[in-house]
Amino acid sequence: MTSDALEQAITFIEDRDYAAAEPLLLKLHEADPSNARVNYALGLVAMAANEFAMALGFLEMAARVATQQPFVFTALSETLLKVGDTANAVETARRAVSMAPSSASAQQALGEAYLADGRPVMARAALTEALKQAPDNAAILTRLSQAERALGEKEAADLRLKAALETGPNEPETLLEAVGQGLFTDTGSARAALEKAMESAALPGETRFRLSMAAGHLAEREEDPEAAFAHYGKYRALAYPPYEKKRRSWQIDAYRQTFTREYFMERFSVATQNARPVFILGLPSSGAALLEDLLTRHRKLTAGGEVPYFDLVGRQLRVDPHITPTYFQGALRLPEKEFKRIGRGYQKVLDGIDQKAAHIVHRMVTDYEHLWLLALLFPRATFIHIRRDPLDTCAGLYRTVLPAHHNYNASEESLVHHVRTYRDLMAFWQEVLPIEMTTVNYEDLIADPDGETRRIWAAMGIEGGPDPKMDDPVSIVARHRAELEPASGQAAEWGRKHFQPFADGLKTAAGPAKVLH
Repeated sequence: MTSDALEQAITFIEDRDYAAAEPLLLKLHEADPSNARVNYALGLVAMAANEFAMALGFLEMAARVATQQPFVFTALSETLLKVGDTANAVETARRAVSMAPSSASAQQALGEAYLADGRPVMARAALTEALKQAPDNAAILTRLSQAERALGEKEAADLRLKAALETGPNEPETLLEAVGQGLFTDTGSARAALEKAMESAALPGETRFRLSMAAGHLAEREEDPEAAFAHYGKYRALAYPPYEKKRRSWQIDAYRQTFTREYFMERFSVATQNARPVFILGLPSSGAALLEDLLTRHRKLTAGGEVPYFDLVGRQLRVDPHITPTYFQGALRLPEKEFKRIGRGYQKVLDGIDQKAAHIVHRMVTDYEHLWLLALLFPRATFIHIRRDPLDTCAGLYRTVLPAHHNYNASEESLVHHVRTYRDLMAFWQEVLPIEMTTVNYEDLIADPDGETRRIWAAMGIEGGPDPKMDDPVSIVARHRAELEPASGQAAEWGRKHFQPFADGLKTAAGPAKVLH
């Protein structure tokens, strides 16, 4: 293979013919694994296929060699955002900007990283710089409107978004934001705009999926649940890699074989005395953000949001996009000093959120997969399992756009299988872990938000009631239900009916799924 083959592959990528580019690049990579241009190109191919963990590996290899190429660090920052590593995405985008301060794409990447990291002031500054270089870029205008909205500047954000819509009426990110913010006068015109944008042949599969999902949500508002679920199912295969039931079942068996009572007894010395964390665990779309908002009405609790710390630790253990034997071997071999290093690192994260807070709510719900580590390091923490009716959980996840690594969201069958195995794993944890865990049902939470919140405060030993300056619980519930549940009651019931034929797949070793609805 020669440089001509690399140029041919790059031409294929420019034409969005990634399937033609990949075999050429893989042969080039086999011949020269450290070639930065090849690794960068393979990173782009992997990103186009939504294989973000793979893209991250290739782009990191490219960045180690091409240390002065801002476009490499811009792409790396975008990929880090896709896998949820916002802190490193910010640092990587900063490096790109330091090399090319006049690059609109580098400034845009920095602005998007700041937005994801919850720093809208810094995001606005970077996006303003990007806009100076590309004043007619609808995507930058859209991101800038998001930063302004996050700062409470609704009028300015709406004006900016309208300008973006005029500049790029078919720009997918602009359309999605405009639909989400209700800028269209009627749902019919909004759906027509989304359908037109979906026709673009050059559209990445993941973007096409998000447009179709938005069209589905609009169909719900029109009391047309059949059309809604048709949209939800249309492009899922483009957004998620295949889900392997056998792999997932093996993982659950490996948890049971690895994390025995003896495992925890042999490692009790790694425990800290830190009681500050309040871990909310479960599945997405189960009401964790609602519970966080209700709990933090008390002055002693501070919202920490979705802290990715243990997710990143898990990635280091498994050295793979998925949980593999390496993950469990790493857990068995992890020395005491490494446990303690991980514990100290997390305590620094808590201090970075709020050094003075008595308790910080950590709602990275999927950390239930790393619960062995949380329980060992922080046995005095508060552990809350939030769960929802299994059929509503499946329907809620199905109508939610999740990142590609949530590949269980690929189909009804994969969703049902994953929800069942999650329930199996949570039942196992409650049998074997040396901790107390409070269970909260989403349905109970929305029926009696104040009572459920006070029950948890009491279990934590926290006295007193909520800060009177905070929103009342009924208002908080109403706001979150608008995000978690379909706009139409008919659509909600249709979602349950849609998954009813799969209900047998939700049965666990303990028996059929309990219906809480």
